[in-house]
Amino acid sequence: MNINPDINLVARHIQKTIGGSPRSLKFKESIKGTILRIDAYEQRPWEGVTTYATIGLSSFPMYQDGKEFPVRPELLASAYGTNDEVSFLLSEVSFHVMKSGWMCSPGTVLRDVVKKVGISRSLEHVYFNSPFLWDGEMGSTQISGMTVAWLMLIPITEAEYQFYKQRGHEALEASFAVAQIDIFDLGRKSNV
Repeated sequence: MNINPDINLVARHIQKTIGGSPRSLKFKESIKGTILRIDAYEQRPWEGVTTYATIGLSSFPMYQDGKEFPVRPELLASAYGTNDEVSFLLSEVSFHVMKSGWMCSPGTVLRDVVKKVGISRSLEHVYFNSPFLWDGEMGSTQISGMTVAWLMLIPITEAEYQFYKQRGHEALEASFAVAQIDIFDLGRKSNV
C-alpha cells in the first residue's frame, strides 16, 4: 500500500485536539537519514506538563503476520516540565517502528527503550495505551484515505513489565488505576 497520510493534516489534527502552539523538533535517523518531526505542546494537557507528538510516523507501515496492517501510528508522550528528553524517547521508538515495521498497539510493550535513551533511573520500557488524556478525541481518524491511530507511551519499570507478562495488559492498567500512578513523573517508582 503506497498511500501515506498528509503530514500537514496529521499536524493540524493533533494541534486541534491538544491545543496551543507547538515547538517543532526534528530528528534524523542515523542509517537512512529519515527525518522525524516531533511537536512539543507546553502546558498541555495541564499546567506543568508538556506533551510531545510525532508527526510523520504514519507515513511508515506496520506489519502483522507478514502483512501490512491497515492502520498507521502516531505517538504521544507527556511529562512534567519542558525538558525535551521525552522527544528522544519518542524518536527512538518511532525509528524502531519505521525500520522494523513493528506492530505497536494498545496493550503492547517495547522493552529497554527508556533504559537505552537514559531518561530515567527507575523506568526501563514503554507501554502503549490509547491516549485517554484527551477523552477519546485522539483516537483513530481518516487522513488522506488512511486510518491513523494515536498511541500514548507510558514508561514502566521492570517489575511492572514482569507483572504485565504474568497477568496481562488489563491487570497492569488496573494496577495503575488502583495505585493512581503519576504517568508524567519520569522518576516514579514501581507500583507493583
